[in-house]
Amino acid sequence: MIELKLNGESKQYQDEISLQQLVEQEIGGGAHLAVAVDGRVVPRDSWEKLILQGAEEIEIVQPIQGG
Repeated sequence: MIELKLNGESKQYQDEISLQQLVEQEIGGGAHLAVAVDGRVVPRDSWEKLILQGAEEIEIVQPIQGG
């Protein structure tokens, strides 16, 4: 069991999880997302390769159109 902090909230997962899997599981994907791990923005092409092992702080941001 690993514990991550996602958008300021502690979450637990059974095993190590890739950043891509985490985004799909928690947000359902989406073309317009920005993700930071431990304060560093992770390029989308690195999401699948980045394996989260616990204790990381992840921020997922989606732009919202408004006026």
